[in-house]
Amino acid sequence: MISASYVAITKNDLTSNHIHYKTDNATKLVVIFPGGGNSCERPVLNFLRKYYLDHQTDVLCISYTNIYLQDDEDEVLMKKITSAISEAILKVKEFKDYEKTYYICESFGNIVSNAIKMDFPNMIAKSAYISPTIEGLEYISKYPGLIITGTKDEYLDEPTINELQSRPKDNLIIIEGAGHSLMVDDVYESIDIVKMVVKRIIDYLK
Repeated sequence: MISASYVAITKNDLTSNHIHYKTDNATKLVVIFPGGGNSCERPVLNFLRKYYLDHQTDVLCISYTNIYLQDDEDEVLMKKITSAISEAILKVKEFKDYEKTYYICESFGNIVSNAIKMDFPNMIAKSAYISPTIEGLEYISKYPGLIITGTKDEYLDEPTINELQSRPKDNLIIIEGAGHSLMVDDVYESIDIVKMVVKRIIDYLK
């Protein structure tokens, strides 16, 4: 049986709500860090959530809403985000003593997850990084994992794409013609890409 509940974190007079999906006999936890739009409903993330819940793995979907103020400087904003989200993860882990924890991160979520690893070294987990920005890639260099991106990602410049293409391919997928969303012009090809990415992440995080 699958259930869901909010994990409410109140800091600086703001309350953020993160969704904890629970299964009966889970021994693992997957934390999903979405992009800046907060949506864990994007195709790849949605299918991964469904897969893990179907395979006795709990899932925590992170939200960045109501953590910081619009006029916060970048450094203050990131400190607030890492503090609130690390507390949400720890709160979930109090619920159950998970044997393993995995991070699945998309776009801005790559920066957030690695900032947490830097501020809270005891929370390092095996990670899959989807569509990282240039800043995200700088963080990832400290905490390697599976990187998935596209040759037409509008958040990466040509030198960065070329540098990525020169890396070993064991933990790297660069999708020809795909943008930041990992989609291409052809709908059927985009569906195939989603399937491939989901399968590759599942295989990597075993």
